[in-house]
Amino acid sequence: MENLGELFRELRESRNLSMKSVVGTEMSIAQLSKFERGESEITLSKFYFIIERIGITIEEFELVAQGYKLNQFFQVFQELSSLYMQKK
Repeated sequence: MENLGELFRELRESRNLSMKSVVGTEMSIAQLSKFERGESEITLSKFYFIIERIGITIEEFELVAQGYKLNQFFQVFQELSSLYMQKK
């Protein structure tokens, strides 16, 4: 799996968002650039901030990071949800 920064860059660019539009006042463009290149880490609060700025949830990011493979919990949850909806 690629690093989180590289994956974030792919998602950001796929939405045609500039680094400047993502960082706001929360972090510098240089810091985001280093994160995207895998040269540095960022705090969890900054990670949540930039994820929100590109319009996805942490769950969606995790799903993309896993190659769209749901972990076992989510697979079971999805199956239960489907069965529940069928009963309605």
